Amino acid sequence: MLRAQQYLFDLGPGSFLSVSLAGEQTIVSAHSDATGQQQSQQSSFPTGSWLSEPQGWEAHGVVYLRIQAQQGTIWLRAGHGQIGSGSPPPQDAMPMPSRAMTGPPRSKSATTMPPMQPLQPLQPMEMRMGNMAMRMGDEPAVDLQAENLKLREENLKLREEVLALREQLWSQRRGGSASS
Repeated sequence: MLRAQQYLFDLGPGSFLSVSLAGEQTIVSAHSDATGQQQSQQSSFPTGSWLSEPQGWEAHGVVYLRIQAQQGTIWLRAGHGQIGSGSPPPQDAMPMPSRAMTGPPRSKSATTMPPMQPLQPLQPMEMRMGNMAMRMGDEPAVDLQAENLKLREENLKLREEVLALREQLWSQRRGGSASS
C-alpha cells in the first residue's frame, strides 16, 4: 500500500526531484535553488495508478526512477536538464532514499507558474546634458542624413548672410572714410 501520492528525492543542497501521481499521470519535477535563482522543470507520463512507491537510483548526475504501475514497470530518467523515458540504471548506480509527502498531492497546475503579463510600452524619455539632448519615445524616427543635409544648407545660408553684411559694413566704412 502506498504511503503517499508524492515522493521527494534529495539531489544535494537546494535541489530535489519530486515524483507525484495526479489521476493517471506521473509527474516528475526537478527543482533547483543552488545558484540563488529558482529553476524547475516538469514532465508528465501516462502511467496509470501506482502499485508501489517510486524507487530511485543515481549514477553520473542522472536519476533513474522505477514506477511500478498498472501498465507495468516504467523507467524514467532525470538529469542534465532533461526529464524523459529511460531504461534501468547502470550497475554502478546508488539507490536513493525518498521521502513520502503527506497531504494533498501536488497537481500539475499547482507546480506551474501562471503566465506573465505582457510588458507595458515604455514611456517617452528625454535626457539633456549641456547643449546636447536625446529623446526616445513617441516621436517619429529622424533620418539623420536628411537632417544633416538640411543643417548644412542652413549653415551655408547663414554664412552668405554674414558675408553680405560684412561687405555692406565694409562699403559703409569705405564710403564714410572717403567723405571725411
